[in-house]
Amino acid sequence: MQNQKTGTRNTKRTKRTLVIGSNIFTNKEEIQDFPMSGTVQVPLIKRTDYLLIGIEDNFASLMDGKGDTREDLRLPSWEEKGDLTEKIINTFEANQNAMIIVMEACGQEMMVDLKEDL
Repeated sequence: MQNQKTGTRNTKRTKRTLVIGSNIFTNKEEIQDFPMSGTVQVPLIKRTDYLLIGIEDNFASLMDGKGDTREDLRLPSWEEKGDLTEKIINTFEANQNAMIIVMEACGQEMMVDLKEDL
C-alpha cells in the first residue's frame, strides 16, 4: 500500500490510500484510492477444488470432496483463459486425473487453474 496526498491549490489536502490489486477473473490490474479515515469493502473469495469427471457442450462435470457433482460451470472462453481451456480438454481426452480450481467472488465463479496427475 502507498499513502498519497491529494488536492489542488486552495483546497484542503487529505491523506489517501492507494490500493493496487489483480482481478481474480480477468487478471487485469485494478487501482483505486480511498480516504485514510474511510472503510473499504473487500470481497469474500472462496476457492474450491473439484475432480474433473467429464466435459459436454463446453460445460465441465465436476465432483467435490463430498462426492457431490455439478455440471453448471462453463469452461473459460478462449478470450478469458484459452490456455487453461486447452489444458482441461487435453487432460480429459488423455484420461488423466485432474483437479479444477474454481474461485468464487461477488456472485461469479470461474475455473482458474488445473492440477494434473493426482
